[in-house]
Amino acid sequence: MARAETTKTQRAAARSQAQQAVAGQIRQTCMAARLRILNRVVTRYYEEELREFGVRITQINLLVVIAGSESMSPTRLSKILQLEKSTVTRDVAHLLRNGWVTQSMGENERARVLRITPVGMDVIESVQEGWNRAQARTEQLLGAEGVNLVEQLANRVWSEALGE
Repeated sequence: MARAETTKTQRAAARSQAQQAVAGQIRQTCMAARLRILNRVVTRYYEEELREFGVRITQINLLVVIAGSESMSPTRLSKILQLEKSTVTRDVAHLLRNGWVTQSMGENERARVLRITPVGMDVIESVQEGWNRAQARTEQLLGAEGVNLVEQLANRVWSEALGE
């Protein structure tokens, strides 16, 4: 009986060690965790710098993408920014309420088209100084090599998402 208990205890200890090893490996190497930490830090830089303008970086990202096109469908917007359609719907509703974009029906009766308004363009222009400060903080954090790598990776993801 004592031997069975010892064996059971040894197996439990071995399993616990194996589990700790797996947890340690994930903790030390997980790219998702590292990217999420960086994302939170960088997002905080932008939120701090844009707060005085009453706008969030997520809203600016939507506005500049919409501004870069004569018209933009919510579906294309979600592909470009890699956002869930429900997120785009919620965020676009905020832009519409503020008068920063308009929404109309496209050529297809079911397709909606977003366009930036002059007020939306004013918002983009007004945040430039704060955005520049956040951008500089981010570039300092990442360094030139990190900035270049992020740009390359983002361009690759966008190209693949848009089938270009």
